[in-house]
Amino acid sequence: MTLISALVTSTLFACASMSDNVSVQPGTTEDDTASLNEEDTSGGEEICDGIDNDGDGVADNGLEFRNYWKDADGDGYGGPTGFNCSDLLEQGLGDGIYEIWPNGREEAPLTVYCDQSTDGGGWARVFHHHVAGGYFESHEDAYHNNESDPDADLYSILKHIERLRDPNGSFELRINWPESGIAGRNIWRQDSNPTTAPVVGYEALEIDYTNQYWAGMELSTSGATYLDGSVQHDNWFYAVGSHGAWDNGIPAYGPAANRVALWVRTKAVGGAEVVSDCEQPSGYSDLNGDCDDQNASISPAADEVCNGVDDDCDGQIDIGCPYGDITVFDGPGHLHFYPRDRSNDTCTFTVEGTGVGAADRVRLEISQDGAPYSESTALADSFTISSTIDAGLHLYDVQLSWDDDSGHWTEAQTIQDVVCGDVILIDGQSNAVASDYHTEGLGDLETNTFVRSYGSAAYDTSVVYDESFGIAVANMPYVHAAIGQWGLRMANRLSAEESMPILVINGAVGGTSVWSHQRSESDPSNVGTIYGRLLWRAQRAGVDGAVRAIIWHQGESDGNSPYNDYLAAWTAMYTGWLLDYPSLEGVYVLQVRSGCGAPTWNRNVHRDLPDLLDQVMGHMSTTGVDGHDGCHFYNSAYVEWGERVARLLHRDLYGASYGANIEAPDPISATWLSSTELEIEFGASGTSLELQAGAEAFFSLSDAVAISSARVDGETLVLTTASPSQATWVSFVDTQGDVPWLVNDLGIGSFAFYELAITQP
Repeated sequence: MTLISALVTSTLFACASMSDNVSVQPGTTEDDTASLNEEDTSGGEEICDGIDNDGDGVADNGLEFRNYWKDADGDGYGGPTGFNCSDLLEQGLGDGIYEIWPNGREEAPLTVYCDQSTDGGGWARVFHHHVAGGYFESHEDAYHNNESDPDADLYSILKHIERLRDPNGSFELRINWPESGIAGRNIWRQDSNPTTAPVVGYEALEIDYTNQYWAGMELSTSGATYLDGSVQHDNWFYAVGSHGAWDNGIPAYGPAANRVALWVRTKAVGGAEVVSDCEQPSGYSDLNGDCDDQNASISPAADEVCNGVDDDCDGQIDIGCPYGDITVFDGPGHLHFYPRDRSNDTCTFTVEGTGVGAADRVRLEISQDGAPYSESTALADSFTISSTIDAGLHLYDVQLSWDDDSGHWTEAQTIQDVVCGDVILIDGQSNAVASDYHTEGLGDLETNTFVRSYGSAAYDTSVVYDESFGIAVANMPYVHAAIGQWGLRMANRLSAEESMPILVINGAVGGTSVWSHQRSESDPSNVGTIYGRLLWRAQRAGVDGAVRAIIWHQGESDGNSPYNDYLAAWTAMYTGWLLDYPSLEGVYVLQVRSGCGAPTWNRNVHRDLPDLLDQVMGHMSTTGVDGHDGCHFYNSAYVEWGERVARLLHRDLYGASYGANIEAPDPISATWLSSTELEIEFGASGTSLELQAGAEAFFSLSDAVAISSARVDGETLVLTTASPSQATWVSFVDTQGDVPWLVNDLGIGSFAFYELAITQP
C-alpha cells in the first residue's frame, strides 16, 4: 500500500480587507479620507482592495477568490497539515496508510492505518494482531512492534498512545475482530492510559458485549496477554497482545479470533493557516503541502536526499537510498533496570548486534535526563559496544544509528528510560502479595518510574510469557510488575532517601505453606515451582547476582506446624537463597498476625530467626497498627509495614542512623520479682514502651493464674497476678482484628510470643 503524506487539514476562509491599509496622504485629514471613501463610485472598475468600487453594494464583487496558505519559510509552499486521521478525513482523504503528527511537526510522525469509513471515520489503528504472524514474545514486544508497518501481522504503537489523547484528555477507543465471525465491536472512552494504569473515567459509547467484567481496557491480570477488557479480573476475553494461542486463536468474546485491532480516534485539530482572497497576500502561497514550514530546504519541490528527512514531503523518507538497518542480539529494553556496582555506583551494559545492508558503522548515543551523556561508534559487522551509566535518579535513553560511510547517521532504534540501582525480593503468601483486597484504589497512586519490577507475578508457568521490565504496581495481584502495597511503599521510601532506583520482584503466592516454597535441587529455576518462578524472573532480569535483600511474610497457612518442622523447612529454603543469590546481604522476616489460618508456633520462628541464622539480619512485627480484617489489611496498614521495613533496610544496607525504636519490641527474658510480680525485659527494643488499655488481657501464664494489672517500667513490663503464681512460662498472643497492644513511640507493636521461659526467684 502506498504511503500518502497528509497535506491539508482545515481551511479558514477570511477575506483580507485592503481598506484597513489605506494611508492618509499629505495635506489630507482623516475626515477627508472618510468622505473620499463614501463618494459615489458607481461605474468604476472593481479592483481587489476591499472597497465597493463599482457601487453595486458588494466589495470586490466578481473577482476570483483563491485559497492561500501561510508560507513561513518563504520556499513557495504553505503548510503544514495532517495532525491525525480526523484531520485527514476532513480533507476528504479515505482509508489508507498515512503519516500523522499528533503533537505537531516538532516531533516524529506516526505511521498509521486510518479507517475513514467505519463508525464515523477518523480512527487510527494503534494495534493489529493476525495469528498468521504468530504471537508476541512479551509485554515489551506487544508495547511497540513494527511501528512503520501498520499492515504487519504483529503491529503495535501502544508505546505512543499518549500522543493520541483527545483535547479533553480522554481516549476514544474501539476494539474489533475483523474477518473473525465476531460481528460486534466495542467503542468507549476512558481517561486512563491502558498501558500504565487501571481504568479511570470509563464511558460506554457503542458497546455490543458487556459481560466478562467489561469496563474499558487495562493491563492484563494474566501474563498470557498484554491488555484486556476484563477489569480487575483474571478473565481476558478482550485480549490485546497475546503471547500464545488460546483455543487456537486470540481470546475474544465468544469464540477465539484470528485477528484483533485496537483503534483510537482523536478530534480534528486543524493545521495550516489558510485565507481566501482575491490577491495573494504577502507571506502566503497558492501552493500547499509543505511538511516543515520552518525549513526552506524542505518542500514538495525539493529533491530527496539521503539524510533521514522527508525532503520532498511525499510521506516517505530517503526513497532510493540504499537500505540499511541494525539487528540487535543483546542489549537493554524499554524501562530496563541494571543493578549497580556498589564499589563505583555505576552500571555497565553491552549492546551486541550486526549491521544490515548498507550499514557500515554503528553509533550508540546515551542521553541522561534528556541531555547528551556518552557516544560510542564501531564497525557495524558483529559489533559489541560497552557503556557505563551512573546510578541514581536518572533516566537514560539509548539510541542506535547507522551510517553507510556517507556521513549521515540514520536512527535505527531508541530504548527509553533505562535506570541503574538496587534490587530487593519479596516472597511469602497473600499478605506478601498485599494487593488491594478492599478495592480502595490507593496503592497505585504511589507508582514511580524509579521503582521497577520485572515480568509477571503470575502463579503458574505463564510467567514465561512476560520478559519485560515495568513500572511497579500495587493494586492488582499476579500481574505484570506487581509488587504489592507495602512493597511499593518500602521501595518508594528507599528510593527517595537514597536517590536510588529500586527494583522489586515479588514472587509471593496467596494461601501457600512454607513447604510449597522449597527449592528444586535438580532444577532450581523450574517455573512450575514458586521458588523457581522467582529465581527465573531474577535470572532473566539479569539481577540474580545483585539481590541485596529478601523480605519474607508467610505463615498463616502453617498454623498447625510444630516449631522445629517449620524451622527446618524455612532453613532449607533460606539455604537455597544463599546459593542462588550470592550477593545477598540480608534476609528480613515479618511475623504474621493472628487469624487467617490461626498461625501459632511458626510465629515464634519468625521472632527467633535473627538469633538462629547469620544472614537473617532483621525481623518485624505486624502488630500495633489498625486495619486488619482478620486475615488481610487495608492500605493504611500496608503503608505502615512498608515504612517499618524501609527503615530497617535503610539502616542495614545503606548505613542510615536511626534510634532503637525502629525495631519491634522483643522480649529477651522474664523473671519473677515476687510470687505476684513478673518482669519482662525488652532491652534496647523496649525504648518508649506503652501498654495500650486492655492489652494485659492477652498475657497468659503456664499455671493459668490471672493477670490483674500491668505497667511499663522503663524498658520492662511488670505484670501483677491476682494470686501467687509458680508459672514457668508466659505468652503474649493477640486475637485477629484490631486489638490493644504493647507498642513503642513509633506505634510499632511488640512481637507476639509463645511460652517465654520464666526465671524463678
